Amino acid sequence: MDIINNRKVLIFYIILIVSFSAHTVFSQIPETKKPYKAPEFIFELCGAFDDPTGSSKGDVKDFFNFNGYGLTYGLGFHFNMKYAADKNAKLYPFISAGFTQLQNNDDEKSYIDSNKITGGFPLPNNLMYNSTPGKSLLFIRNFFAGAGLQYYFSSKSNIIPFAGLELTYNYIWGSYVQNPRIAAGNGPAGQTTFNINGESRFGFGVNLGAELRVNKYIGFVSGVNYKFSNLLGKSSERTSEPNTIGLLDKADTKLNSNFNSSRNIEHMEFYLGFVLFAGSK
Repeated sequence: MDIINNRKVLIFYIILIVSFSAHTVFSQIPETKKPYKAPEFIFELCGAFDDPTGSSKGDVKDFFNFNGYGLTYGLGFHFNMKYAADKNAKLYPFISAGFTQLQNNDDEKSYIDSNKITGGFPLPNNLMYNSTPGKSLLFIRNFFAGAGLQYYFSSKSNIIPFAGLELTYNYIWGSYVQNPRIAAGNGPAGQTTFNINGESRFGFGVNLGAELRVNKYIGFVSGVNYKFSNLLGKSSERTSEPNTIGLLDKADTKLNSNFNSSRNIEHMEFYLGFVLFAGSK
């Protein structure tokens, strides 16, 4: 488990160093003698490393104790299309779409001791499943689409810094996979997958980045996003189908007396990608 966690930390710092190194490199590249014309359209395709924050971050056990979502890292990708809305090419409305997977694992414990859910989740009153020796994998996945506005500090050079804000629609679902060494009662042995039901939520993102324009048509982009995926639309209900779990992001002590705090899905996204420039202003 320590080796896995060390690898996650190492990956995080590598991406972080690469991202900020890219900004440093961008800033040291001299301006072109003849500035580029500002692009009318900008298309970006990026890969990302994601670091959960707030109540999203924690241990797998936190998911089942309603203390958070128990996630530690993630990966994703997104596509942006931007359009210069003003004659000075400072304001770029944009639309975006992408996918994020946040996850965590525990190589020592499984958290549903019976290795099955038959009467719904969560258990009523103050009842909780016990942990048992085994292994666990937890995934929260998100297909998102958004629209926003970015401000470009300079759009006519080969270094193009920007900042922006977007509103997002998020379809969030996931799965929990465990393999207990021994299942309690008459529970089945071996690996079992529990589906986390899909839900629609609305959120927002705040973005800071920079594009490096290699020539008139292509370039690279590096940046960081803060994303809050379930700001609006939170709800919780007990599942009825076997081996299913709800997203359970709105506190509800009527479902279980331990569920007294709502849970947020939020993360920092560090991204790198390719850029296509089209048209001119």
